[in-house]
Amino acid sequence: MNKKVNITLKIIMIFIFLSIIIPVSFANSTETSYSDDTLQSQITDENVRDLPTLRSSPEYKDIYFNASLSHDNGNGSLSNPYKKLTTNRIESNSNIHLSDGNYTLSSRKTINNVTFIGQSRQNTILSNILLTNKELMTTINLTFNNCSITNNNNITMINTSFVNSTSSTISSSSGNINMDNCVFINTDTKDSFSIRIQNTNLTINDSLLENNTAYNGGCIYSLNSTITITDSLLLNNSASRFGGAITSLNTNLSIKNTTLKNNNAGYDGGAIYGFYGLLSLINSTIENNSATEGGALVIDNMTSTDISQNIFQDNTANRYTDIYSITSNITNSILDSNTFRNLSINPEDNVYIISVPNMIIGNENYTLFKLESIYENISDLPSSYDLRELNLVTPVKNQGGDGNCWAFAILATLESNILKASNVTYDFSEENMKNIMALYSDYGWNIPTNTGGSDTMPLGYLTSWLGPVNDVDDKYMSGLVLSPVLNSIMHVQNILFLDRKSYTDNDNIKKALMTYGSVAVRIGWYNTFEKGSSYYCYNSKDQNHLVSIVGWDDNYSRNNFRNTAPGDGAWIIKNSWGTNVGENGYYYVSYYDTTCAINSFEYVFILNDSIRYDKNYQYDIPGTTDYFLSRNESAWYKNIFTATDEEYLEAVSTYFRNNTSYEISIYVNNKLEAIQEGITNAGYYTIDLNRKILLQPDDIFEVVFKITQINESAVPISENISLNKLLYKENISFVSYDGVNWTDFYNLRCDYENSHSYYSQVACIKAFTTKKIAKVKLEIENDNPCNIVAKIVDQHDNPINTGNVTFNIGDDIVRVDVCDSQAQLTRILPIGDLTITATFYSDEYGIVTNSTEITVCNPETAKLYVEATVSDKLNLTATLYGSSGRVSNGKIAFKVNGKTLKDANGKVIYVKVVDGTASILYDIDGTWLENIISVTAVYSGSSVNPSVRNNTTIYIPKKDSNIKLTPFEESVKIGNNVTFKATVTDGYAPMTTGKVIFKINGKTIKDENGKVIYAILDSNGEVSVNYTITGLKAKSYTITAVFISDEYKRAEDTAKLTLVN
Repeated sequence: MNKKVNITLKIIMIFIFLSIIIPVSFANSTETSYSDDTLQSQITDENVRDLPTLRSSPEYKDIYFNASLSHDNGNGSLSNPYKKLTTNRIESNSNIHLSDGNYTLSSRKTINNVTFIGQSRQNTILSNILLTNKELMTTINLTFNNCSITNNNNITMINTSFVNSTSSTISSSSGNINMDNCVFINTDTKDSFSIRIQNTNLTINDSLLENNTAYNGGCIYSLNSTITITDSLLLNNSASRFGGAITSLNTNLSIKNTTLKNNNAGYDGGAIYGFYGLLSLINSTIENNSATEGGALVIDNMTSTDISQNIFQDNTANRYTDIYSITSNITNSILDSNTFRNLSINPEDNVYIISVPNMIIGNENYTLFKLESIYENISDLPSSYDLRELNLVTPVKNQGGDGNCWAFAILATLESNILKASNVTYDFSEENMKNIMALYSDYGWNIPTNTGGSDTMPLGYLTSWLGPVNDVDDKYMSGLVLSPVLNSIMHVQNILFLDRKSYTDNDNIKKALMTYGSVAVRIGWYNTFEKGSSYYCYNSKDQNHLVSIVGWDDNYSRNNFRNTAPGDGAWIIKNSWGTNVGENGYYYVSYYDTTCAINSFEYVFILNDSIRYDKNYQYDIPGTTDYFLSRNESAWYKNIFTATDEEYLEAVSTYFRNNTSYEISIYVNNKLEAIQEGITNAGYYTIDLNRKILLQPDDIFEVVFKITQINESAVPISENISLNKLLYKENISFVSYDGVNWTDFYNLRCDYENSHSYYSQVACIKAFTTKKIAKVKLEIENDNPCNIVAKIVDQHDNPINTGNVTFNIGDDIVRVDVCDSQAQLTRILPIGDLTITATFYSDEYGIVTNSTEITVCNPETAKLYVEATVSDKLNLTATLYGSSGRVSNGKIAFKVNGKTLKDANGKVIYVKVVDGTASILYDIDGTWLENIISVTAVYSGSSVNPSVRNNTTIYIPKKDSNIKLTPFEESVKIGNNVTFKATVTDGYAPMTTGKVIFKINGKTIKDENGKVIYAILDSNGEVSVNYTITGLKAKSYTITAVFISDEYKRAEDTAKLTLVN
């Protein structure tokens, strides 16, 4: 609440603080209504903030400045102040008194125990000042214009404004920051932060944070901290990525009596994005915020969340307009504890709470790459080879001071492999990979971001279809930890694992370089072993770095290294420390280096994709964390999945630690559908199934691997203990050592020979499907009368029996329903060239079109086609064409199911052929109904044309009917008569044939003799039955009228009847 004081109090305040206090003050609650005008900052002389007592001990010095002076000859005293603010005049343990005016500093100033006091907030302005606080800092009645403060201890800010900053306004790595009646406005840091705190306690009260723009957290970005915000306004802030107003990472965030309005995030959390930590959001208004997901809030993995007594209004998002919660512990019912003024019909559109993140990653929209060369074909290896000379490497990058070599090396290798396969250059995002696979991600490992990683982390990222993505969509920035899940550009389906056994075991890596491009390898990198662009570690060291081999030189002298190597030869490696090191970022590493590509896998990507998979069923999104080892040489392991669509199971994948014989079994709903065998070397491989298996929604399908390896079996696993989130559950992943007795991996805890401990895990098995896609196959006879057939099948040529086909034949457009997997029609077409187009449509498969060009001609001999359609009668038409065109002589007889059609007198019906056509309408026989009948047309021949016959089939349905039960307007007493009335039509006119029965709660009514009462239709299509109600209780009953006919379809209608005593 604004505080007003009288003139006497003002004089006393001036005397005490030697300044005129002109603050900005705000108050807010969820009951307050604001207009756009009242939400703007308002400066007034009537507002006064209670101020702390200035430090006045002998150690503290008061220093005065007056920017309006004409000279700078003062001594800093009250009576003779300085004019200019300079770094040497800001002394430690001082109170800096600033009269109205503009002040600046020429360089950054580190301060200790300094208080800045301005004469008035709006007129005492510090511009372009850089300060670092080491001890205590206080600001009162000031405006900082485009200034930056770095805090390492404690700051108190009262009646202070920060405006127009283009870099971080406040950055704090420790300590406390208290803000009271402060303003942060018009900060545009783009790729940085407005207020960035880490390991800091931040308190904001009665303040305005408005129109600030940042990369993450439009006005506040917090890591491992505590934030308390009360009685404040956070308005019109924007983040290009996460948290339009606030990004809260592993932070205890408390917000009360505050309005968050008109904030926007490019990805998640229009107002707030929280990951880990606590959230208390109480008695606040969250209005008109927007994001891609979670228009108001996204809260992820927060250990305690109290969201209550708030108003959510007019927030927007592509998904989840208000709150999106992922594996967070919510202490109350959000929908019941808050007011939602725009609640959707489906509440999940507003508040979506899930315990497991989305497990379906990626889709069919990606680029396929296929390398034609074969690894085993290379026999002659040159003495040197350099991918740089072949333009098969991408530019060297710089990882900076963060531990992200694993991302740079793997993506450099993938970029080179794609260049080799396609001659296309990509620049993939290391930022996206290293953030998504580490701590602040639903799919990452429990490893702090930017502090190093395992070489299997990037493999998990790629094989799970999380990436790669273009660097331009997620640029590398030192220290950042958040990235969105974007659609991957391509999919990695096969990775070759190489295992170099000794310093001279180099041929496999060399062959891989020549076949696929660069190879990612581990190495131990220690500066003491560097010499220019040469590197040789000669003693036992840990592997602490990942690089990409781009070539070799067998003749590189052993004497080029700081310490002479045992022999000549070196790998050429691409590092990730920029171009100012080594040889433009490259190094020569001795073959005899004790750490390079020794006792570890080397990785290269095999790009031989030919099938565009649509979906990746998986539980091991973060990748392999270990192998489940056993002295049994054979092991079985399986994962169980639930199909979500009608789709084909095309392939499965897993990791093989060494040379393996395998057997794959596929079960669908407990039925064995496929089995196949194979042999493979170490790597991650996608194995195409010999028989594609059609899955229906909710089908339960199992992928079972049996592996046989030498000495011990190694089942690839992903373990919850290494990951951020539990992405699997019980009863979906199993292991066995006889193929009969299975143990659930979820609860399997054991040790292996004191080298591996297992607690809970899931097998690394993926299953790949494709959508069931329709194809149109056109089969057209080009001699008149032309028979045009569009066969509708899926990608594996299995029939599709739904939808319709529209034929475009010149100016003629004809639509035909698909029956028995095809749409067919016969037309006499003009002689000459013609294009025929068939367009298939169904709700399930969409639109598919195929066209063909034909040259229409007359047949060499007589040609007959027959068509059949159904209305009230059977309509049969035969079309006859000869070598001279339409036939106009002779006669045709028709047969149905082999029986020739006859008239009422039992005589065969012959139809004359006129202008190539003979037609007949025939009454439908009752035995044909709901059956497919065969229709044959027989031409008896003439002196010009020989006899000919042809046939077709057609389904004869029953005719449509409709029944309307007359409603019961009044209740009926038990024991009284009730009249059941109904009217039956064919959809247009009254029906006069057939009969009607009535049911009470599903039981057919009967007469006193126990016989079913059949009501006969009158000439108006009406029936009426009087029935005495007995043996029933007083309550409401459902009355059903059922129309039954041999000729028409069954029809029903219901109405409610209430019985009373």
